[in-house]
Amino acid sequence: MKFGLAVGSMLCAGALALAGCAGESGRADAEQGSGTVRVVMLGSDNESLDYGAAQSYFPWVVVGNVCDSLVIRKDGEATNVLADQVVPNADASEWTITLHGEATFHSGDPVTADDVVASIRYFAESPGFGGFYSAVDVAGLKALDEHTVSVPLRTPRTDFVEAVLSAASVVYQDGKGATDDPSCSGPFTLDSYSSGTGAVLTRFDGYWGRPATLERIEVRKLNDPTARVNALVSGEADYAFDIPSSTASTVTGTRGVRVVESGVANGGAFYFALNTRVAPFDDPDVRRALKLVVDRRQLVDVIFGDYGEVGNDLFGKGLPGYADDIEQRERDVDEARGILRAAGVSELSITVSEVTPGLTDSADLLVRQLADVGVTVTVNEVDPSGFFTDLDGLHRAQMIAMYAVNQPPMAGLDTWYGADNPYAHTGWHPERFTELVSTARTSTDEATRTQAVEQLQRLQRDDGGYLIWGYRQQLSGAVEGLHGVVLNQGTPLFGSASRG
Repeated sequence: MKFGLAVGSMLCAGALALAGCAGESGRADAEQGSGTVRVVMLGSDNESLDYGAAQSYFPWVVVGNVCDSLVIRKDGEATNVLADQVVPNADASEWTITLHGEATFHSGDPVTADDVVASIRYFAESPGFGGFYSAVDVAGLKALDEHTVSVPLRTPRTDFVEAVLSAASVVYQDGKGATDDPSCSGPFTLDSYSSGTGAVLTRFDGYWGRPATLERIEVRKLNDPTARVNALVSGEADYAFDIPSSTASTVTGTRGVRVVESGVANGGAFYFALNTRVAPFDDPDVRRALKLVVDRRQLVDVIFGDYGEVGNDLFGKGLPGYADDIEQRERDVDEARGILRAAGVSELSITVSEVTPGLTDSADLLVRQLADVGVTVTVNEVDPSGFFTDLDGLHRAQMIAMYAVNQPPMAGLDTWYGADNPYAHTGWHPERFTELVSTARTSTDEATRTQAVEQLQRLQRDDGGYLIWGYRQQLSGAVEGLHGVVLNQGTPLFGSASRG
């Protein structure tokens, strides 16, 4: 999940303390062309714009600004875009999607129900989102008329909009999503794209909605998070996506730029994945011991500073459905030591890659914390550019330091769990958990559904393999005057942004 880019002239000589060396001239040039926003971000080597097979945010940023979705998740809430209405039948076993009739592709052709059917099929067959669409009866998808789609489900899903469509529902012309030249209906068109360097987007003046104010978006791949900050403060970039908490003071201390905070709803859950497929984490007592020994407050304070919150081994903090009433887990070194000694655990290993700032530091801190109970940890650091290319290797790793985009508890289940999901790092999906998920998704009785959601979260916390130690706001840096950037599951969308 890392992208290569020669940074050369983008960086000032020296460290962040010298950030002002090119700032004034660089920013003056940028302000003369205020309709252009230059974005620097992480990206994966040789990555295509195939949204359903993305290894990083890069394809999502490009496609998300060139294409429209049926539904996006804005600030944690499902928000219709191309969809005018999405309504279920009585038992939520079939959903009807009605489109905005005025939407058109960049080609001038109307966005039709047939395009939606083909796009849903694309996502249902994709490696990244196939699990989300597993309940959809793909063979039964049909266009009822030019603007209406019937989506039958194999099993009822009361959370179809929040958990499926808002996860990924880009609409491509003829459903052609696996392409580096997508034909879509968004506020920008794709001028150029290179897997090695980046993409250039241009405002589409014929946009069916409110046209964008910005004229041009230049998205460049820049792996090193400190280099992204340097590019911003030196005037070589206008928006630095995903920067470390440790560099926020550099941004706030530089004239003409500011830190953009996401809030927890648009933040990320940082965790250690305890692989239940392999020893010793196939033992639930050992998993519990790790959850007891970790000093969550120290991890948050050291790595996130003022931009984080302590986690409780649950996803979805700050979002609807999160079980706030479950008691916060506290550190208990003595109990953890006793469990680990009884289990004969004295050595562990963890695999980590700096696919987002703070992961490597979290692994290093874990080494020190486990030393308190006599456990030695070996850190296996992997280059981000190839981290997700060896999924079989990740499935064999004892522990992984990783993060996930924050999602409501039910919406993220297909990302974090499931027998067929290659990104379900813990391999944990017991029968009781599966039963509770089914009840929570299929019951039309709100009280029954609410109870099931709370029960499955308790089971996750007590027995699951995700040691979610903290939540970090997603931080980006931006030039002063750039406002209106919308986050869709942490992905910046510039259709409503402006520079003043």
